[in-house]
Amino acid sequence: MTEPITETFTRESRDPSVVVVDGHGISITVKKGELVIKDGMCGRGRTRTIARKDRHVRRIVVIGQTGHISIDAMSWIHGLGVTPGGKRRTDPISLVVISPEGELMNASAQSMADTRVLRAQACARSVGLKITKHLLAEKVQGHRQVIPEWDAATWIDRLNACTSQRQCRTVEAEEARAYFDSWRLLELQFDGQVPYHWRIFDSRTSELNHNANAKQNANRNAINPVNAMLNYCYEIAKAETVLACYVQGVDPNMGVCHSDTYMRSMALDIVEVARPLVESYVTHLIANRTFKPTDFVEKDTGVVRVLRPLTSELSEQRLIWHRAVAEHVEHVRKLINGTVKGWKRADSTRLTGTNQREGWLNGVGVA
Repeated sequence: MTEPITETFTRESRDPSVVVVDGHGISITVKKGELVIKDGMCGRGRTRTIARKDRHVRRIVVIGQTGHISIDAMSWIHGLGVTPGGKRRTDPISLVVISPEGELMNASAQSMADTRVLRAQACARSVGLKITKHLLAEKVQGHRQVIPEWDAATWIDRLNACTSQRQCRTVEAEEARAYFDSWRLLELQFDGQVPYHWRIFDSRTSELNHNANAKQNANRNAINPVNAMLNYCYEIAKAETVLACYVQGVDPNMGVCHSDTYMRSMALDIVEVARPLVESYVTHLIANRTFKPTDFVEKDTGVVRVLRPLTSELSEQRLIWHRAVAEHVEHVRKLINGTVKGWKRADSTRLTGTNQREGWLNGVGVA
């Protein structure tokens, strides 16, 4: 019987801020003051160690089916989110867990919640339509990055004419269908034999979704590599949005456009602005890459998943998507704050540092 192969190295990612952990029998523990990460699949194991002095790591992305993380490891990760002076970092190290089905299960970070912001958010239905229009208009405008000739102005005019969030969602759905219809000419190149449907993109909707919630979950359970990459990248972008909400003191579970569900509503509202960047990245990858058959796997159910090392490469884009949502999380908080009478405090810009830069330019320090 062949012995498992163990590869020991610090990190394989070209982006030192991201550590992707996947496979079976995942173990995240602490030994001699260092974080020890063990994972692997198909008889090949690997061990990575991270020292506390390594302050480059910002995300540990776990995509696994079995395994554990120790309390010591959780404390170790929590400790890296604090400066030597005891202050919380605005971009702390965070643990992101994605299920084997490709759905975000957890995005942990130290919350910087302000109870006044949370109360205002709960009562901010008056600005809900304004927030919805802003976010969806940004997404529609972003579609021109993918399709330069896309008639964004017409769709934005329709959004601006909406008088309810329900109408906004209807326009959004119609725009998305028309937009993805134009993707039908996409074709993937592989350096080996793969099923024909792996090479093409025919729809964002999966034929595998026949449950009661099929309308809401129509894009899950990808049946081709294009949708598998989109779904995976969307979840990474959503995780970044959840974490940005925590830093900005906004509740990611309390939305204005999507219904209130755990780690979905406000996060799903705001992540809309990052979707065009995800789509632009994926289409660029398709146009310039010859994929390997081993980059993907098709389960017995017909669901197609992304495999490593491609998962690591996709996860490395997280900083771009984090920056995309940062200013919009701050803008949403500003709109929410505006519903509170007598709020004198300057709007927080922990994510972009706008207030700090302006303060320095004017000779005034802003906390």
